[in-house]
Amino acid sequence: MDTTASLQTIMNRMVNRLDDLLPADIYGDMAAGNEWPMIEVYIRLDPLLADLFKQYQDARNRYASIERERGAHDPLVDVTRDMADSAHAAVTTRYIELQDDEEFQGSVAGETQRVQILDVNAMQNDAVKRAQKDNDIYTGIAFMLWAAMIVEQKKQMETLRQSFARAFKPEIEAA
Repeated sequence: MDTTASLQTIMNRMVNRLDDLLPADIYGDMAAGNEWPMIEVYIRLDPLLADLFKQYQDARNRYASIERERGAHDPLVDVTRDMADSAHAAVTTRYIELQDDEEFQGSVAGETQRVQILDVNAMQNDAVKRAQKDNDIYTGIAFMLWAAMIVEQKKQMETLRQSFARAFKPEIEAA
């Protein structure tokens, strides 16, 4: 009887042991903002990084979906995890390349200023819209008060007419 294990059996044991050693949520928090702080600006300026980042997000979503469907120990989960890791490494590599590129960093500074200007404009537009909304509310309230005053004035005029009508009615009937 042969007591030597096959290569496949040894590899499976190693993978299972590795799964026991690593925390289960090692891939759970791969947020772009923490690891790549300027990624939004870089994506706007570099189409290759934008494509790589999209592939990374797709791979990460695919990995999470398959892990939910099949469980953590399915071989397909390992494959999709490796694909997500590979896409993550590609984004990180391109990100580092762009950080080292002085010409690109100059365009990043310009884009950052443009975004800040757009943010300031957006805040100003929001303030104008809020002021207009407040003005519309005050105009509506003023209209409602004016309408209430007109109704009240009309009631007073009716009451006055009725009073005059009663006062002159006996004289008209007497004549």
